[in-house]
Amino acid sequence: MTDSTPSSSDQNAEIKRAARAAADEQRSPLSAYLRPFILFVAAAAVILYLITQMGGDDFPANDSPEAGFARDMITHHAQAVEMALIVRDRLPDDASIQFDQFLWDIISTQQNQIGQMEGWLDIWGLPKGTTASPMEWMGHEVTGLMPGMATDEEVDQLRTLPEDEMVVLFTELMVVHHQAAVEMGEAIIDMSDNDVVERLAQAMVNSQTAEIELLQMWGERYGGTAGSDSVPVAATPQASPVGDN
Repeated sequence: MTDSTPSSSDQNAEIKRAARAAADEQRSPLSAYLRPFILFVAAAAVILYLITQMGGDDFPANDSPEAGFARDMITHHAQAVEMALIVRDRLPDDASIQFDQFLWDIISTQQNQIGQMEGWLDIWGLPKGTTASPMEWMGHEVTGLMPGMATDEEVDQLRTLPEDEMVVLFTELMVVHHQAAVEMGEAIIDMSDNDVVERLAQAMVNSQTAEIELLQMWGERYGGTAGSDSVPVAATPQASPVGDN
């Protein structure tokens, strides 16, 4: 007689499929109509809040540290979201629900913060693009990639490596990514007297410092040895100081 009791891996896969199905419910036709309205209300609330926090005369200038931080961190966050999405989409159904949720936390938190920083630039009347070099606002002007950024080749590897190797590479790349972002956040906290900018930067420092430990833990669980030593911004391999060619 065949044992019909589902295995733990089958149960885990079923739970994960159910969780993803619940997330898909949010993309129902009704949600499609409600989401733009909700986003509009949320954006309006953010704009009103920022306006009450800062008078027009106090808006940062185009070449200010605040504007430079916002632009660079938008780019920095966007790559973190991209890498986390790649890994999450490639995870099998029986992968850890906790790791899946960890990835989703990175995606949702950093995408939300991108929206806030883009909102700053809109309210300040500043363009999102710039001719300034990355990290110029911080005194670490570089050519090429910003500190902590993965190369195109490294991001492409996440799309092709087997699951365990993919997760290990992701955690290694993201640890360095977070370390650089923490230094950027700490720098703008020291340089700025803008309460709104300082509060978001401090939130980034707090969350990404905590996530570094979790990334190291998940890397080890998947067979890696994610290091714990901090990588100074100026020493990040992908970044080359201007004039040192």
